[in-house]
Amino acid sequence: MGRPRVYATRAEQQKAYRQRAKEQPAKVGIPANAPAQYRNWRKRIAAAGAELAAISEEMHYWRQDRSAEWEETDHAVNIQSAIDDLADLAEQLEGMEL
Repeated sequence: MGRPRVYATRAEQQKAYRQRAKEQPAKVGIPANAPAQYRNWRKRIAAAGAELAAISEEMHYWRQDRSAEWEETDHAVNIQSAIDDLADLAEQLEGMEL
């Protein structure tokens, strides 16, 4: 057994819906509590950027401690590429605006 009907006809149901829509405008765009959300997002993005920068720096110093022979390997090139990519991402996050 389903729910009992609230409206006798579909037309009454649509009329009630339109009335509710007028009284409560659709939530489009930025919600009322956006400033708090934006601050939270900004903090989290800044923390992510700082973490990526720290990882990049740590990898850089780790790479410097490797031997000269290791520097000539493909792995060394891949690590340097990752270091550069992480540093770029950290810079992008630093400059991101919401």
